[in-house]
Amino acid sequence: MKIGRSVVLCFSFFVLGCSSSKPTAPPLPIMISDFEGRSGVDAGTAQVFRDAFAAELQKTGRFTVVDRKATATIMQEKELQAAQKGENATMPKLHSLKKMISGSVGKLGEDFVFNIKMTDLETATVDFAIAKTFNGDIEDVIEDFLPQLAREVLQSLEKR
Repeated sequence: MKIGRSVVLCFSFFVLGCSSSKPTAPPLPIMISDFEGRSGVDAGTAQVFRDAFAAELQKTGRFTVVDRKATATIMQEKELQAAQKGENATMPKLHSLKKMISGSVGKLGEDFVFNIKMTDLETATVDFAIAKTFNGDIEDVIEDFLPQLAREVLQSLEKR
């Protein structure tokens, strides 16, 4: 019985010792601007890709995607609630953004072409840019390509 506990205890220390002691960084608050639809891709399709891409970035756990467009709607709701209580509305606390992702998507022949860049909002410098093509159906872009693109964005960020 003592041997069994010793084995478990040694294994636990081994597992803990092998785990990365590197602290994980808190999620980075980012804004994702509307994607521009270019040749062969209309604005609506570009926005569907943008929304799916935002969801993939959020899933990584390394990003907090802040929706600045929702701010006006949030403020209207706060004003309505405050008016019902006879109070003044206060602006909700928003994340202070330091980075923005922008992009475009177009079609060249049968290929979708994605251009993504991350920009520092304080300096307006481009931290990195990624240009990728994908040959496949529109459904495959969302299910296969955008998760891959989100991982590549994460890798580019971690290299910095």
